[in-house]
Amino acid sequence: MATNESFGKQHLEPIPYAGDPIAGAWVEFPLGNGAQVKAWLVASKDSSDRWLFVFHEWWGLNDHIRAEGARLAGLLDSTNVLCLDMYSGKTSADRNGAAALMGALDMERTDAIIAGAAAFAGAAAQVATLGWCMGGALSLQASLALGKQAFGCVIYYGMPEMDAKKLAGLQAPVLGIFASDDAWINPDVVDRFTTAMHKAGKTVTVESYKADHAFANPSNPHHDAKATRDANAKALTFIARSLGISKTAIDK
Repeated sequence: MATNESFGKQHLEPIPYAGDPIAGAWVEFPLGNGAQVKAWLVASKDSSDRWLFVFHEWWGLNDHIRAEGARLAGLLDSTNVLCLDMYSGKTSADRNGAAALMGALDMERTDAIIAGAAAFAGAAAQVATLGWCMGGALSLQASLALGKQAFGCVIYYGMPEMDAKKLAGLQAPVLGIFASDDAWINPDVVDRFTTAMHKAGKTVTVESYKADHAFANPSNPHHDAKATRDANAKALTFIARSLGISKTAIDK
């Protein structure tokens, strides 16, 4: 997909971030091979085993994604939000550059980053995952890898896993947020995914919006604010329920 020109054209080059200073701090944790990787952590004010792992789009872990992580942390009481960096500090505001970064993604390293994040969170961590586009696909793969530590998975218009045998190992319920006008993650893809989930005996909820790919990205020049507000509210409620956060805790 990264090398397909029509897929690339679905991604309008992002508007530069011009918001407030972003809450959180860079942290490092080791990979299995002894290397270190960075992530952006917005830590809970109190000691908590609730975690949300956030996965970026093909642009990389830029200011917009870190700001989204901070926004979620501000709404989810007693939850640590960890924005993972799958590109080792690299970002791009150019679709060709982003395509190159996504195309060079090393899945072995990706798996190691997810495992390293789980070790950083600790054995008692209860983890929900969330991501957009490429990050949506990684959100599901992370929940599969996390096993019993996975408590909820949110996919924003990412290519989902279609293999029912692989999905059989999933421990977490899934919320899929999709766009009906998406030329790639289209209604047929969504139908095949829900069929595979049901075949695997897993819980999936699908929300579809009359919108295009990346509609929920505030840096997208074609950002759909109304659909985004509704989708974000549903995602927040789903994460809160998955992690055992009361409704009043997020109703701010």
